[in-house]
Amino acid sequence: MVGGSFSLANQTLSRCFDSILRTFITKYEPDQIIDRQSYALQSIDIILGTLDTLRVITEHRFVWEKRSKGLSVSSIKGRNFTKAGCSAPDNKYNNVGPSPLWRGRPYGVVLHLAGTELAKAYAVSKDYLHALYYAELFADNQIGSSGNTFDRLDELKVITTSLSGFGLSLGTNAQHGGIPGDVPLTSDLALSLHSIFQKCLSELHEDEALAGLDEQTSSIRFDDPMINIETHHFNSTTGPSEAMTELMILDVIAQSRRSANPIHDRLAISSGLNQLGMRDVSRYYLGGASAAGLIRSDVDYKKLEEEWAEQSWRLSQWDQNILIPAEKNMLSTRQSDAFSLPVLNSIRDSKFYIPGYHTSFQKTIASIMDDDCSSFAINLEASRLSLLNDFQENVGMNAADIEINAFALKACTLNQLEDLGKVCSGKMSTPVWIQKYRTDSNVYKNSLTSTARFTDMESSMIAHEIFLKVLYHRYGVSAVDEIGRHISDHMLSMCSIAREKQRPNVASSALNRLRQFSQANHLHHEDAESSSLQFRYRFEDAKVMQCFGNTTSAVRSCKEIIKRLNLISEKTDDINILLTEAQLQCAEWLIRHPIESNATILIELLKPAAEHGWQLHKRNQEKSELVASSNFSLGDFAANLYDSVQKRVKSHEWKLLGDAARGRQSQSQELVNFMDMKQKNDPEYNAAKQEYSTLQREICIDTKEREAVEQSVIAYLHLALDAYGRALSTVSSTSDCSRHVFRLISLWFRNCNNERDDIHYKVCSWLPSIPSYHFVPLVYQIFSRIDTTSDPDSQFQSVLQNLVCKICMEHPFHGLVQIIALANGNNVANSAKESIFTQNIGKVTAVNDLIQRIKTSASVFVAELLDSYQILAEAYIALAMMPTKKLVENRKTKNIPLSSMKNIPKNLQLTRCLKLRGRYMPCILTKPPKICPDADYGNGDIDPIGSERIHSFETTFSITDSGLHRPKIVICKGSRGGLYKQLVKGDGEYSKTKRAQSLTKQ
Repeated sequence: MVGGSFSLANQTLSRCFDSILRTFITKYEPDQIIDRQSYALQSIDIILGTLDTLRVITEHRFVWEKRSKGLSVSSIKGRNFTKAGCSAPDNKYNNVGPSPLWRGRPYGVVLHLAGTELAKAYAVSKDYLHALYYAELFADNQIGSSGNTFDRLDELKVITTSLSGFGLSLGTNAQHGGIPGDVPLTSDLALSLHSIFQKCLSELHEDEALAGLDEQTSSIRFDDPMINIETHHFNSTTGPSEAMTELMILDVIAQSRRSANPIHDRLAISSGLNQLGMRDVSRYYLGGASAAGLIRSDVDYKKLEEEWAEQSWRLSQWDQNILIPAEKNMLSTRQSDAFSLPVLNSIRDSKFYIPGYHTSFQKTIASIMDDDCSSFAINLEASRLSLLNDFQENVGMNAADIEINAFALKACTLNQLEDLGKVCSGKMSTPVWIQKYRTDSNVYKNSLTSTARFTDMESSMIAHEIFLKVLYHRYGVSAVDEIGRHISDHMLSMCSIAREKQRPNVASSALNRLRQFSQANHLHHEDAESSSLQFRYRFEDAKVMQCFGNTTSAVRSCKEIIKRLNLISEKTDDINILLTEAQLQCAEWLIRHPIESNATILIELLKPAAEHGWQLHKRNQEKSELVASSNFSLGDFAANLYDSVQKRVKSHEWKLLGDAARGRQSQSQELVNFMDMKQKNDPEYNAAKQEYSTLQREICIDTKEREAVEQSVIAYLHLALDAYGRALSTVSSTSDCSRHVFRLISLWFRNCNNERDDIHYKVCSWLPSIPSYHFVPLVYQIFSRIDTTSDPDSQFQSVLQNLVCKICMEHPFHGLVQIIALANGNNVANSAKESIFTQNIGKVTAVNDLIQRIKTSASVFVAELLDSYQILAEAYIALAMMPTKKLVENRKTKNIPLSSMKNIPKNLQLTRCLKLRGRYMPCILTKPPKICPDADYGNGDIDPIGSERIHSFETTFSITDSGLHRPKIVICKGSRGGLYKQLVKGDGEYSKTKRAQSLTKQ
């Protein structure tokens, strides 16, 4: 396998691999099929791991191997090189042969396999990424390009035996005693590659890659149209028209292979019917295929039985008998299936036949609906056993997460069913079951299902729906009780998830079942709660329409809902919430598909939605998410309008229009002067008067338009600031709203020099109610704007400095470092550079005033912490400014005692500066703590989350080996024992303490 068959490595590895296979395969008796399969997979994993390790080792050696000194570019024949470059004429370049085709990365490992065996083996062991890697590696090496692989198969003239492309050819291998082997046909090679790619991409759910793979099959069918390739894949994004086309293709293939009757044709057609929502038709189709005697093997029958059983138990979601409480039920018996799936004689007589998961699960559901406790326990145990067997057979050691999630969802479903049995037997109460599996915290919302297949999620959600309906049938009172509300919530949640996964047919089906449940329990429109439910159903209908692609109908339906809700005189909170959601959703669709004016979207949808949300927040503080989302949408829209109008007002075209307007004003004045010189009965006077009237009308219209546009700039800006202020003051601390905070600060800073103080007053009115943690990520941008002002009436600096003080007092570990850095902005070592920093005098003055303000108004903890940071910054600066020239000349650059720096006062040495301070120590400058929304950093008594306080410094420092100013390296010790390497550098930095933060963590 490795090297030629004559090589020692080949013989050694072959003996080892043969021993592994024989050990695992012959260890178990013939009836121990499951154990043999399991250990066979383990043996394959061992062999594949060995071969892949060889590849990695040789690749590493090849990549890092030093090139031979004798090789050079000048050794190429036909080229003459001089020190100045190539002096050969251009015609000599034509004598140099073309570069050979790319044949893959030369690893140096010769694997004498046909090229796809490793990929197939990895696919069997569920390691699909390695399977794709080796399949593409083979395509690269043998064909020369991974693109258009199937179109380039004809270029493959000689099949080499090495995956590396540098191995022995078949002829060379035969000359050394190897087995020549058979050269595979082009069609066989194409089918082999295609089957590997399709299996791996299907299991990894790479739908776009699968679509590209299907497009390449035309080159394979061109030479041999009779080649059948299983490329039919119904993924989550397949629409009804595409699914119908695939069904027609599958039907043709099934007819052409009628004599063989492969089970995968029937299952593929069933999958297509399910994709179209025709599950009942699919069930009858599978039952007919079995009744016609088309299934001949036990394996095929089990596959069909599993598919049929899944469709059968899912029918219980439409069962009319469990839609109403038992005391109101007029049906005497549970609805039964129209027929049962015929059982093969071989299956009926077999003692070792184990039914699949869905087959056992169907019987378990039937048992609990028939109130048969004994068979329920037996069938539930059989369901768990079948799930474990499927897990053992189908999941390898390297299985993808998405495949593991499918089994996890099934296990969760069985847990729910087991607890449901406890409820029915009186061992568990109904409220406990509902609390355990309620919709807002169940398995469909956690990270486990974030990468799960939607088909698996749908199956689990339908099972949960059936369980809820069984509970309601047994213990429910009305559709508005706890169980009934949970059913409605679950169905709406299922509808929402289906829309997010782009499965509108599933969402529509869930909505229809929810209506069926409401109608069966006689929910009337007169009741306020039921009326809100009906409007909620209509709203979900509109969302499903939009998911189907019918945006126009969705918008019209949403507008009608808004109109009807506005007509309700006494609105409940539920009605107001629904109205706000409908207005926001309609606005979102109209913004995405601009079929209405911006004024309509703003005035009729976004502003009312924000107002309704704000009123809800005033009445009930728990509605903060709704008011935040509505005001964020309004703020973003208003900010976009502001940017658009502001760009228009500042454009060159707007300036030209202003010049034209002023020209008309001048022309109007000239006409007035001309009329003053003429008599009223003069014809020229009448003509000038008529022209003057026309010109005045144009001037009036133009003036009103320009004033409206210019006023709208300020109006949109105020609207955006108000919306962002309301949203940020009510949003939950768990929400990520950094994008909106950045937008708010950007709008404010762009108008910092605006003479209109109402903008700054607007910001100032919201800052007290907005939590300061929102602004901590922007401390560099915010603090850099601090400066003194010559205008005592300027409001920007006043509002800005209030915000800075709030940040420093509530988040001292994040704000104090920056403000101290700014306070040292004019602390420079080289007097020649002082002129550069003269402009920062005003900034430094303003910052020092702020520091004094913080010390007097902040808590004792913040005030003393500020003192500690100040003395620490002075110590850093003192060390940074110390010259290192003599130390470098004396070659003393390592382990230099800090005490040897005689020019540094003792109270400013790093080893002693903090010992004289209070008990509040600064945090490690190179490891700031996490931002706490509640501003709880332990008041200096404990280390803040994510960081350590400074404990001390090592007594020695070092100097870097390079650099213009040779920075110093010190080691800071944390309160938890951590050691942090810090780079301290002076000269040429705006802020020395800021430069001291340019540190490297050890």
